[in-house]
Amino acid sequence: MPKLSINDKEYNTDDFNEAQLKLYNEAVVATDQMRRLEVQHKALEGLSNVLASQIVEAGEDAKDKPEA
Repeated sequence: MPKLSINDKEYNTDDFNEAQLKLYNEAVVATDQMRRLEVQHKALEGLSNVLASQIVEAGEDAKDKPEA
């Protein structure tokens, strides 16, 4: 298993007791979830920016068309 650094002190996860190992595994799951959420956030932010641009373009297109 990997080494882990906490507060500038290194720990070998092979030496963890059962409680430490459970907490470590929960921390890994939380970190993975944060990464997934960060990817989702960036994707949604990009979509929001594209939609905002399309709103502006749609408004400009409406100005160019004569009213009936």
